[in-house]
Amino acid sequence: MDASTTEKPLVTWDELVGWAMENTDEGWGKIDAVIGSVADEPEHVLHAVADLSHENRNIRDLAASVLEATSVELADETIVLLKEMLGDEHFYAKFRAACALVKHRAYGDQREEVKAILQEACADEDDEIISIAQKYLGELETQLTSNS
Repeated sequence: MDASTTEKPLVTWDELVGWAMENTDEGWGKIDAVIGSVADEPEHVLHAVADLSHENRNIRDLAASVLEATSVELADETIVLLKEMLGDEHFYAKFRAACALVKHRAYGDQREEVKAILQEACADEDDEIISIAQKYLGELETQLTSNS
């Protein structure tokens, strides 16, 4: 099999983890630049699910970010883990978990907790975080009105 027929991820999970571990604007910028194009790769989704409970907060943040970006349907067990992350000590990990739950319409009875996290993010110092929070608050409100 030659290289032209071998499908390789744009970046490996280990590369993403390395950038997250740097915890720098540059590292997160690299993640942001590629996450949309790798989030549906089965390997990355599996790693993300496994790393939702990682001891390192930046890895948990990365994992939730990938699950936010994926269009793959999340398993019930994954949704349970994301809901557990709403209590994470690291604000950005729980913020991304809240975003993933809204995107996948999976917040269930934790809607108010998700909403509170997104509202808190609207006061962040990072304009991008504020923009993302506002987007998901709008989606949450739209979902609520379409369900009533």
